[in-house]
Amino acid sequence: MAKRKTKETANRLLTRFLDSVSREETELVEDPDSGARMASKCEAMARLMFKMALGYKETVEQDIVKEGKKTGVIDIEVIHKPDKQMIALVYDRLEGRAVPAEDASKHKSSIADKVSNEGAKRIAQAGKPSKK
Repeated sequence: MAKRKTKETANRLLTRFLDSVSREETELVEDPDSGARMASKCEAMARLMFKMALGYKETVEQDIVKEGKKTGVIDIEVIHKPDKQMIALVYDRLEGRAVPAEDASKHKSSIADKVSNEGAKRIAQAGKPSKK
């Protein structure tokens, strides 16, 4: 019981600190009206979520290498398609639905079982002849 209460207290503290940090205005965002300005971490994250949901283009610099030496730089345009999961997440949030948390009871194997299985796999792998 004490372990559960400690975990709940830790979760509440973490949530409080995340809320506090998310309100800090430390991120530089491009505003279509006023240009670059400072914004909170939450606003910057929301803008990034919309950007991913809608898809976007970005220019990436890539080195030109010949015979092991860098001879120049070329700009490549990368097109990111809309992310379906991000679309669903943004839509659910706008509709007021919270994202369902993963249910820990769905996992059938415990950590001890996973460690045991991993150990068994490694022992089996060690017994096989190596391929060279």
